[in-house]
Amino acid sequence: MPGHILIVEDHVFFRNGLRQFLEGEGFQVTEAGDLETAEGMVKANSFSGAIVDIVIPVAEGAPPRHNEDTGLEFAGRLKQHWPGVGVLILSSHPDRGHIFFDWVRDGYRGIGYVLKDGNPEALLAALHQVIDGRVTFDPQVKSERQVAQELLDRLAGDERHWVNQALSCLPTLTPREWEIAHWLTASYDVRAVADRLGLQPKTVENNITQIYGKLGLSVMGQQAPHLRPGYILTKACLIYELQHGAATL
Repeated sequence: MPGHILIVEDHVFFRNGLRQFLEGEGFQVTEAGDLETAEGMVKANSFSGAIVDIVIPVAEGAPPRHNEDTGLEFAGRLKQHWPGVGVLILSSHPDRGHIFFDWVRDGYRGIGYVLKDGNPEALLAALHQVIDGRVTFDPQVKSERQVAQELLDRLAGDERHWVNQALSCLPTLTPREWEIAHWLTASYDVRAVADRLGLQPKTVENNITQIYGKLGLSVMGQQAPHLRPGYILTKACLIYELQHGAATL
């Protein structure tokens, strides 16, 4: 699965070591040591993933930024404009990921939060996870079940009903339906899902109809017109993955 990775890190020694490690794993790597360079890189290249330090300095001579979490801000903009790019946040602090977990609660996929003192193999595994459109974070920060419960607790009453219904029915999906549901909730449109899985768009559309039917979401238009089936599916898939682990899907 190796692809093109952007590393955004101002510590030259750490950045170079990470680049060499990833190149040894078959990745093409582009580096940026400041915010302006990173922003220029994402406009000029197509990346499958990005590893972003939680704090990124501005380039020499650029206007100062007053928010310390410049890396998180950059990562947020990256996910908004290029949602298919997997983004891994690097931090030395387990208690600075509050914005990251807000993203998770909002339904972001393909994001991760890892601590710099972890081993390279763990970082590599997390990178593969975010490129695959999943959510991952260092267990020293929070447990997956804790985050899943927080997601459930934050749901409004009518949302909770539909999400719980979908959660109870997700195990009935076929492996192909799981694949399609996963990539659909990872911000891929029908054409992108079809291209990724080698299917015809009509086949993907038919599977989506079957997925909504199995999860009881096909009647939402009549019973809950203010809610979107795709939103409920995203929440349900994410909570299920956090509760059971991506390896079970």
